[in-house]
Amino acid sequence: MVVDACVSAAWFLRESGSPAAQALLGAERPQFHVAAIWPAEMCSIFAVNEWRGICNPAESDRWLELLRTMPITVDSDGLRLESAARILALARAHRVSAYDAQYLELALRLGQPLATFDRRLAVAARAAGVALAI
Repeated sequence: MVVDACVSAAWFLRESGSPAAQALLGAERPQFHVAAIWPAEMCSIFAVNEWRGICNPAESDRWLELLRTMPITVDSDGLRLESAARILALARAHRVSAYDAQYLELALRLGQPLATFDRRLAVAARAAGVALAI
């Protein structure tokens, strides 16, 4: 399935934690796909939470290392200019950011469900015919 950064962050951060996000980790032989922007988004989430005092650098470093060991495939096609037209078209059609449209484009291209807590992205996914995992 395709997982966005908010769902991934909920695996670690108690404040944004969700039983639904945790349940994804317990799935039999899970395989997660993430958009090309995802690594930077995760670093940003960890940094902002450090600044807010929710976690400390050692925790963020440990979480980042744990992410490297998980069954996560970072999509490299989303970095190609050929993908930009599809991403922009989805952003326009569904009135979501290009960042969110990257996850939607990936789910469409792979034919996989999307796990997101973002209501706008969930609405866009449904409208585009993408199943929701959460």
